[in-house]
Amino acid sequence: MAQSYPKWTIFPLSHRTPFTLILLHCSPVDVLSCRATCSTWHSWFCSSSSIWSKYYTSIRSSVSDLCSYRLEKLKDVPSEGEAAALTLSIKLDRVLHLESILPTMNHDTMVLVKILEKSVLVLGPPAIFIRLKVNHPVVTKIVVESICRYLGSVMVDKKDICREEMRRVVVRNMHIQKNWDFVDFGQQRRQPQVDIDTSGEDNVNLEDDSDGEEIPEVPKSIYAAGKMAHSEFPTILELLCIDQPVVKDLLVTRCQIASSLVVPQLDEVLHYPSLLECSQLVVGCDCDGKVASYFSQSGVEVVGYMKTPNMFRDGQQVVFWGGKDIRGKWPQFANQLDRLDQHLASPGQKKHVGSKLNLPADVAKGSVASGQEVGEEHTRQYGNAAGPSSSSSL
Repeated sequence: MAQSYPKWTIFPLSHRTPFTLILLHCSPVDVLSCRATCSTWHSWFCSSSSIWSKYYTSIRSSVSDLCSYRLEKLKDVPSEGEAAALTLSIKLDRVLHLESILPTMNHDTMVLVKILEKSVLVLGPPAIFIRLKVNHPVVTKIVVESICRYLGSVMVDKKDICREEMRRVVVRNMHIQKNWDFVDFGQQRRQPQVDIDTSGEDNVNLEDDSDGEEIPEVPKSIYAAGKMAHSEFPTILELLCIDQPVVKDLLVTRCQIASSLVVPQLDEVLHYPSLLECSQLVVGCDCDGKVASYFSQSGVEVVGYMKTPNMFRDGQQVVFWGGKDIRGKWPQFANQLDRLDQHLASPGQKKHVGSKLNLPADVAKGSVASGQEVGEEHTRQYGNAAGPSSSSSL
């Protein structure tokens, strides 16, 4: 009599509840690996409309109430839909298991945030919620100087700007030159997170939503990789892992991180026709190690140098996220970083002074705050958000 072996390929279909319970006790990486096991398991994940919502509820309920400020606020981020649940599940797991280096926070700032939380909707310094996906000192320097204006600020819902409690706090702290950012918290404005009970089958249907029939995958899969803004160099946004949607919106709106390309060796920008043809801001380091920017529009090239305002130099940094370094997604970006490492490791290298761009002498080394203000058009667009700036056309 032939021995009978369990058919693991149909396990998700024949034992749906046990299979779901097993997934809820795995890490997000293991769950994604299960999806890649075979075509049947892949189809089960594609047809399921609630597995990641259940998983996020499960991992969120496992977080202790005595957790870090970052983890506490990450638990409060609204989760709507499977895509958001998948993203938040991965972030929660990373914070719980890979959080080794924490940015240094100003004690007085955190005390101020705790006081304000009693009366207004407030969020601590964005540096708490930002991590860098590439572990390289040059990239860190470029990113930090591009967004330094907001790293140590306190974010308050703009609907609370006229509250008497808010006015008193601002007046009392004027002597420390604290930076305030009034933003729209949107869906996060005092909306409690709704929990889904996964304790038993009576309250929650842990089975797949399908009736055994194959459900075609939607055109926009939640597992599909996002389209890169540029094939050779990343944007600042693509290099960052940002926990809070409010922080992301702030940096995208005021620092142009979604459209600012990072070219570590900015002096080589002329070697890449794709950079000359695009209308995106390019930021990087020159041969002297200064963070500079390049912008081309309508045949006019503008070059400027970053200037970090003294009042915002509070030592805020952006630390590495602890996951895989993603520099390899952009070959030219990775090659520039490799050449920088080789140059620093080579003995007897003579430091080059001056730029290889052969810029005319009248190019002003003006201040381009937060990486987004290059030229008069950018200054007019963002006003006095980070001080005056100057630039010259080539």
